[in-house]
Amino acid sequence: MTVTPSSNKGRWRLWITLSELVGVLALLVAGLSFWDAHRDRVGAEKRQAAAEQAAARQAVARTSFVLTAHPEGDGARLVFQPMAPEQAIQSQRFLLPAALADHPIDSVQPRIERDWLAKGLKQAVEASRRAKTAGAAGDGETPVGVVSTYIEDGDVKTDQSIYRISYAWRTPLLGGPRFTLNGAALARRAVKGDVQRMVDAQWLAGHPETER
Repeated sequence: MTVTPSSNKGRWRLWITLSELVGVLALLVAGLSFWDAHRDRVGAEKRQAAAEQAAARQAVARTSFVLTAHPEGDGARLVFQPMAPEQAIQSQRFLLPAALADHPIDSVQPRIERDWLAKGLKQAVEASRRAKTAGAAGDGETPVGVVSTYIEDGDVKTDQSIYRISYAWRTPLLGGPRFTLNGAALARRAVKGDVQRMVDAQWLAGHPETER
């Protein structure tokens, strides 16, 4: 069989076309491999960054002093404890609004007693009722400055923070309002400066009718 120049030329073109196709496929495979590698690297970097951020948050949480509180005795008191189990409270000073108490209260027991607040809260509720901003029953909040001395990693440390104590009251047919303490929420931690003045300012902002 005689091979004509035109058939040789056709085969040559076919081989060139196949070679180009193989080259394109090779580029596609290389591109996909590069994209997969890039995506894996970016994913690994994001995971590492997230892990580092989580570790940083945990480190901050370990060095922070934050209290939780739960009521006892049908709301007769609030008992505090640190969120971090490795921290141990040694003593506390409670700075109540001047409308509720005229002096700080020091305690080696981490708790606030209803009796510390009851007289002042009764006067505040009665003032609110005269101003027609409160009824025979309701709930409210009061800021309290808490200065805590505690032990962490064998060292004695001090924290000044402001918490908001939530309470409720109801007024029976005879007598004045009766109060229950419900809980506490952190309002501001690691306070610098005059904590008592900040507490008084927050109280008056929420209870202007009690200003003396």
